[in-house]
Amino acid sequence: MFEKLLASFPITYVLEFGMGRYSTPFFVERCRSVVSVEQEDRARYDETVAQVKSARWEPFFECNPATVFEHFEKQSRKFDLVFSDGVPQTRSMIANLAMRKGIPFVVLHDAEKVWDYRCTCWIFRRTTIASTSSTCRRTR
Repeated sequence: MFEKLLASFPITYVLEFGMGRYSTPFFVERCRSVVSVEQEDRARYDETVAQVKSARWEPFFECNPATVFEHFEKQSRKFDLVFSDGVPQTRSMIANLAMRKGIPFVVLHDAEKVWDYRCTCWIFRRTTIASTSSTCRRTR
């Protein structure tokens, strides 16, 4: 899904909530600047920091998404994409904060039900919303 999204739109600055073995290296290899936020697991944060080495990557440990957005707003940092795959209870808040900031793309992984892990994601692009089960599709 992200391959198609990055191939179709000029996405170079990514803010990722929930560091991952797959998503973090994927974004770091393909984007100009990536900020990855780990919200709850210090061991995962330390492990990812030890494994991912890139000048284009900035790891960040913070539980509160609002604090993250405020931090980067003070630095006048802009993002093209927010990917939320961190703490399930904060995914709606992350989507709302990102949309208020005018971030063009917001992707919420497993967003159908926060208590039921499924491979479902929502892609928000301005006023268009797409939801799919199993795989995600590009919106226009």
